[in-house]
Amino acid sequence: MTLRILLTGMTLFVFLRTAAVTAQAATTDAAQVGQVHFPTACSAEAQVHFDRAVALLHSFWFPEAIKVFHTVLETDPSCAMGYWGIAVSLLGNPLAGAPTPQALQDGAAILREAKPVGVQTEREYDYLAAIALYYRTHSEILS
Repeated sequence: MTLRILLTGMTLFVFLRTAAVTAQAATTDAAQVGQVHFPTACSAEAQVHFDRAVALLHSFWFPEAIKVFHTVLETDPSCAMGYWGIAVSLLGNPLAGAPTPQALQDGAAILREAKPVGVQTEREYDYLAAIALYYRTHSEILS
């Protein structure tokens, strides 16, 4: 009985893992990720890039989202939410497993870069504080 439960669980895990990878691979055109508007206090030009990056993030295009969040920071260096986007994107797909230790280190490092920039609204402060707490908690657990 235990062997049957174990085999069923393993089969289910493999199926779900494969489904997640297949779903991500199904969309091969980044133009098909849809549209998002996530208001920020960033410049108008940076906002356009930020919205695109969030759409990519929510479509599980993490490497591409990170690139576009970097474009946000190049466009508007005072846009602290660009750092938030990179930190969130580095976590990857939560259904595919925990972030790698390297991703956790990179995310914590990018959030340290955001501190000197500062935030412009209470809402943005809350978003950055929440993701910083996630990284801090992971760091405490791993150490």
